[in-house]
This record gives sequence, C-alpha cells and structure tokens, in this order.
Amino acid sequence: MGFFSEGPRGDSAAIRELVESARRRLKENPDDAGAVLKLADALVASGRKTEAVRLLNRYGPIVQSRGCLEEAIAIYKKASQLDPDCDLTSSTYLSHLQLKKILEAEKAAPPVAPPVPAPPPSGNFTRPGPDPPPPSGAFPKPEPVPGPPSSGFFPRPTLPESPPPSGSFALPEPAAPPSAWSLKREAVHGARPGIPLLRDIPPVLIDLVLQRINLLTLAAGEVLFREGSEGSSVFFVVRGTLDVSTRNDLGKEVVLRTARDGEVVGETSFLTALPRYATVTAREPSYVLELDHNALAPIARKFRPLADALNRLYEERVLGTALARSRVFGVLSEIEQRQLTQKLRPAAVQAGTLIVRQGVPAKGTYIVKRGAFRVTFRTGDREVAVSLLRPHEAFGDLAGERELQAESVTAVTESELLCLATEDLAAFRSGSPQLSAALEALRLERAESCVVALRAARR
Repeated sequence: MGFFSEGPRGDSAAIRELVESARRRLKENPDDAGAVLKLADALVASGRKTEAVRLLNRYGPIVQSRGCLEEAIAIYKKASQLDPDCDLTSSTYLSHLQLKKILEAEKAAPPVAPPVPAPPPSGNFTRPGPDPPPPSGAFPKPEPVPGPPSSGFFPRPTLPESPPPSGSFALPEPAAPPSAWSLKREAVHGARPGIPLLRDIPPVLIDLVLQRINLLTLAAGEVLFREGSEGSSVFFVVRGTLDVSTRNDLGKEVVLRTARDGEVVGETSFLTALPRYATVTAREPSYVLELDHNALAPIARKFRPLADALNRLYEERVLGTALARSRVFGVLSEIEQRQLTQKLRPAAVQAGTLIVRQGVPAKGTYIVKRGAFRVTFRTGDREVAVSLLRPHEAFGDLAGERELQAESVTAVTESELLCLATEDLAAFRSGSPQLSAALEALRLERAESCVVALRAARR
C-alpha cells in the first residue's frame, strides 16, 4: 500500500449527499469552520481519512487568517485527533497551542476602563447658578503696568557665547541593524520561490525548519567544504557563484558544475551521510543557506513531494558525478553528459552475481556506481584473475557492436550499476570521436591486462 493510500470508501447515498452539501457550503464561504468540520466528518465516514486530514490542514490557516481563532483551534485539534502522525501534525499542534495562548491572554486581560475626568477645583460648581459676587472691594486690583523703559533699555536677547560648529545639529538616532534572525528569515522567504527544495516545504512548516537554517557569507575563493570531508548539511545558493569540483580517476581536477542562485550543493552527503564527493569553492562573494540533515529529514520522510524532489536531485547529481569522474565518459561535454544520464538505468546487484560471461555478448555497457567487481577469464581448466573494478569504471560492451566478451565480470560485494543499452552507446560513439577514442583505449588496456595476467599464471 502506498504512503498516501486510503482505506475503502463508503458508498452510502446519504454520505455522498452529505459530502457534496458540505463542499457546496465550503465553496460559497471558504472560511466557514463549520463546513470544514462537517466535510471532514463526512470524508472520514466514507473512508477517506487522509483526504479529511489534508482538508483540515489546508483550511485551518485560512480560518485563522480571518481572525476566527477559536474555530481555527477546533480545526487544528480535529486534524491531530484524526492522524497524530500526519505530515503536518507538528505544525498544526504548534499553531493550536499558539492560538490558545493568544485567546487566553485576550480573555485574561482586564477590560480597559474609560478615562475618568479629573475632578474640578475644590468649591467650584458646588451649587447651581452663578457664584455670589464677592464683597465690595474684594476684587483684586490689577498690578500696575510699569512704564516703558528709557530709550535703549530694551533687554537684548541673550546670545550664545559662540555659534555652534558647522554640522553640530543633533541628528536622529540611526535605526538599529536588523537581527540575524530577521536577515535569515528574509533570505529564506526571498529565496523560496526559486529553490525547488525550499519551495516544496509547506508554508506552515517553513518556520519550523527555519530554526535550523544558517545564513553563511563566503568571500571569493573561500572553500565551503572539501572533497572527502564529513558533513550532513545541504546548502542553498541565495546569491553568488560556486564551483563544484572533484578529482577524476587519473588525479586531475575536474569542474563538475557551477552552482548559481537557487541551486543546491551538498545534497549527497545530506541524504546518505557519506563523505563529501566534491570540493565547493566560492567564485565570488556569495550567500548560502545551510540546512542540517536532522532538521529536514523527518519532514522529508513524512512529506512525499519533498522526499521525491530530494531523490530526483540525488539521482541527477550521482549520475552526473559518476560520468564526470569516469576517464571514459568524462571526455563528453556537460551537455552530452546530461543527455547520457537520461539513458542510464540504475540496477542493484547482489554479491556473487555474474554480470558479463566470457564468450557471450554483453547485454549492454555498465558503469560501477557503488561496490566492486572481479574481472576473470578461463584458459583451459584454469580461471585467471585480471583486475578489480571499482566505482566510475566501465565494462561490458565497449564497442557498441554486441561482440563476444573476452572476460567474465562478477560482483564481489553488494553493488550498484548504471546500465546503458548497446544501441545508445553506439549512438554516442558515432557522435563523439573523443568518446570513441577513449573506449578503444580502454579495450586495448583490458586486452593487455589479460595477456599480463595469463603470463603471470603460467609461471
């Protein structure tokens, strides 16, 4: 049964009518919490619990955004009750608690009393009507106005001892710089539309993983990580350019690709916990987001689209790396390698499996993705060991002509292969003289190895 498969659905006419009625009501008013809950109950009754959970998680934020906090809590609570292990349970439960805190705070806050006017001065307005006139002669006499000063005696304003220096007017206080959290949040939300992996994270979950995301600044020439180093983080390029390079089987440094805005690096170690397969260096000042495996892996296990996106990216990167590091297929251009990856088919191989049999045409061309393979041939009643093939090496039909094989190839350990059909190899050979020459050189080398092994066996 699939991850998102559902149980049997009820076929009661009453239940179907209940579902349709709730759908119509919800279509007319998307923030009708009652319609949401009613439709969810109807879906559960018809055996579609997964669809009910999705419905609740979709409409909960809508109802919440309308300010209906109590209704939103009811929706979130219903989702958690139906499926505590659903892909959004952690987020909905968090939202549930946050909304409850908001409501409790609002209810606990004392009502704001209207302002009370200040009492009038003592004795004023103590009885209706005007106050009685004061006793005769009780009116205070106005103070006599002194005569004007003599000419020239007007007081001059006091001047400062010296004018303020130029530019000494007080300037407004500069605004406080944004916090690291604000910068990170702005970078993540600004980059999400252009980065597939971040785009696949539901909006209600992005703030949960945001706590584990780090915003890094790289100077030109600075190394983000080196080939062979340990690491379990994936990096999203927000702005800048990074070179992804490795060393091929001959020890020569090869640039696998250039990562720019919106691209991802480090995803292989993130998914497999294996050492870094490449070195990543900033070509110019760059900004990247780092996301630790422990933050995203639990969500990826529950949220299928995100897991599928990670797996697709992983396969593309692994296939591209296997070709670039191969001394045979590494001669192809980046475009040709990308075209070839579309023709490759991965295959898991158990230890002891015979892949190529001596004297029989091979079924295709093989590239070792993982594991080890023993190359042998028989002469008389003796089996002679020739070599051991490791990742990125090729064997099988190297001519593209279904010719008889001179050796047998057997898996030594549990391994993985990348398989290419004979007709596809022939097409690439005809279109690339460099690939044809590299394959012929490999065939000659294998033949010489057989001769050397045979001579050593006869001694």
